[in-house]
Amino acid sequence: MERDTSNMKSTLRVLSLVLFAALIAPPTLAHAQDSGEEVSETTEYKRLLADAQKMYSEEDFEGAAQAYEAAYALKPNPNLLYNVARIYEKMGEFEKALGFYERFAKEPDIKLSARKDAIERLKALRDVVALDKPPVEPDTKDPIDTTEPDPDKIVEVTPDPEDPEPVGETNYVPAIITLSAGVLALGGGGALGVLTTNTDEAAAASTSREGFRDASQQANTFALAADGLFVLGGALTITGVILLLTASPEDAGGQALIAPVIGPDGVGVTTHLRF
Repeated sequence: MERDTSNMKSTLRVLSLVLFAALIAPPTLAHAQDSGEEVSETTEYKRLLADAQKMYSEEDFEGAAQAYEAAYALKPNPNLLYNVARIYEKMGEFEKALGFYERFAKEPDIKLSARKDAIERLKALRDVVALDKPPVEPDTKDPIDTTEPDPDKIVEVTPDPEDPEPVGETNYVPAIITLSAGVLALGGGGALGVLTTNTDEAAAASTSREGFRDASQQANTFALAADGLFVLGGALTITGVILLLTASPEDAGGQALIAPVIGPDGVGVTTHLRF
């Protein structure tokens, strides 16, 4: 009897463990499935951006607009709406361009300059679309203004803003600037190294004690400055190469700020990314 009771307890314990495992398994699988879907959406979004840029460069504007719209469906980036509007404007599809410009201008998290640009384009395109509509017959009941325009009145005309760069274009400017600064710093260090050598030779050839002391101090100053420029130039050059190799279309919206740091303990360089 005691053996039957023990067997029954063992069976109930096994069933409890199986039921517990069954209750835990579905959320784990669901979490893994959700993570896989997020990775898949990110990969598809990047592929659509690359396809849109390629088709735009090949002047397949219709395909580029469709690819940007599909990318926006996965990730609602307001800049994609602006890109689609610019493409339809370029194609002469002004009605479609108006719709996307309106959607872009109403987005909450966009730069003020970009919003103003979209509003200006909206006004211009509405005037263009109005040209194709039949003229409205004037109401004879209203008085007609016959005042001649003032020929001395000056009308200020502001130039159109420059077209913003399409989303996803790679920005190599920070890398080139940083790399150039590094090369210049290394060149300056080399020039100071030559001056250090010449000053050492002048100190060795000096026939007076004061001349030897002054030349030695000057040589030490040149040597310290040369070392600082070599360290700074090396840091800037390495940073520029890293920025050049790691530049990607996703970084087009950000700015890399490179700033040299000179302190009592030495010299260096700091890098900040602004989004």
